[in-house]
Amino acid sequence: MKQLSILVPVLLISVFFASSALAAGLSFTPSSGTYNKGQTYSVSIYVNPASDSIYTVKAEVKYPADLLEVKSFSLASGWTALSQPGYDEINNNSGILIKTGGYAGGLENNALFGTITFYAKDSGSASVSIGNGSQVLDDNSKNVLTSRPSVLFTLSDEIEPATPTPAVQSQPQTAPAPVGGGDSSVAFVEPAPINLTAMALGLAWAGYLNSPSLILLTILAVLVLAAVVKKEQFFAAIKKLKKSFKKNK
Repeated sequence: MKQLSILVPVLLISVFFASSALAAGLSFTPSSGTYNKGQTYSVSIYVNPASDSIYTVKAEVKYPADLLEVKSFSLASGWTALSQPGYDEINNNSGILIKTGGYAGGLENNALFGTITFYAKDSGSASVSIGNGSQVLDDNSKNVLTSRPSVLFTLSDEIEPATPTPAVQSQPQTAPAPVGGGDSSVAFVEPAPINLTAMALGLAWAGYLNSPSLILLTILAVLVLAAVVKKEQFFAAIKKLKKSFKKNK
């Protein structure tokens, strides 16, 4: 009986530690940290399947809404998001994040589930925890989650300084060095005189070429002049014929 009374507690303790070692759980990385007010930082969620093959994870994360704000959440590679009411939510008023994803073929090793980006709204101690609504489901859709840790972050009152923008400095304008070395005076070259007559004729000719009516009148005048010249030549020829006719007579 003595041996039996000793063996039973040992077996119970062994079963307890074995079940604890094989329990599936969710965890945060980093598990602590100090950040400044106004700073953003990332917290990763990991899944530990233990001895079970995990097919679906629903992570419910709780955080103080007066100190922290969730800026974004990115699901890790290999997971398929389940976007349905009650399974996909970010509520910065109540301080709760819910994200759900499925893993095709089952997950058997410790792996990244997703990453949260927090914004430090104010100073204080911010506790981030896995909520009771979280689930880690095996191939029989049984929730095997037993480990729900919490982490604590210290938010400093020091405001995160903005990155200064470097000012663009203008380069001073330097005068060109004088040619020739010694004398810095600039030689003055007198401009050539302007031929006003040539300028007037050029402007008149340009105006003439741009006026079709003037060109037409010029052509008509040339034709009339040619006709007059030919007429004079005709009359002169008639006179010569008359004179020669009188001489022959």
